[in-house]
Amino acid sequence: MKKLRFALFLSMCLLVSGCFSASVEKDITEYVNEGLLPLADLEEEAIDLFDSVVGYNYTDDYTLYDTLNLEVIPRYQKLLNELEKLKPNTEEVQQVHDIYVSGAKKQYEAMMLILDGIEFQDVSIIEEANLRLAEGRTIIREFQIKLDALIEEYELEMEVDYEVEMY
Repeated sequence: MKKLRFALFLSMCLLVSGCFSASVEKDITEYVNEGLLPLADLEEEAIDLFDSVVGYNYTDDYTLYDTLNLEVIPRYQKLLNELEKLKPNTEEVQQVHDIYVSGAKKQYEAMMLILDGIEFQDVSIIEEANLRLAEGRTIIREFQIKLDALIEEYELEMEVDYEVEMY
C-alpha cells in the first residue's frame, strides 16, 4: 500500500512538473510575442532618434537637447512604462524581465543626465551619463543572454527576432 501511495505521489509530482514546464514555455512565448514584439517599433524609433544626434551625428548641444527632450525621452518613457506593465506568469520569465527593466531604467536615467549635463554645461554629468549608458547596455546584454538561455532550455524556436536594441 505504501508503495502504491508513493507511486501515485511520484506520478502526481511528474505530472505537476510537466505542467510547470508547459507553463514556462507558454509564458516565454507570450512574453516575447505579446510583450516584447509590440514594443519593438517604439524602441527602434527612440534608438534611431538618439543615434541621429550622438556620436558622428552630433552637431550641437541645442539639437541634442531638443531631440532628447522632445522626441527620444518621451518615447523611451512610454517604452519603460509599457515594460513595467508586463507581468510574466512564471518566476523564471519574471526574473529575466526584471533584468531588462533594470537595464532600460539605467538607459533612461542616462538620457535624463545628458539633459542635465547640457543644461548645466557640466562635462562630469555627461561622463556619468555615458557610464550609465554603458551599464544599461551591459544589463540589457545580460537580459538577452538569459532570455536566449531560457528559450534554449525549453527548446523553443522563436521565428521572430526579439533582440533588444541598445544605445
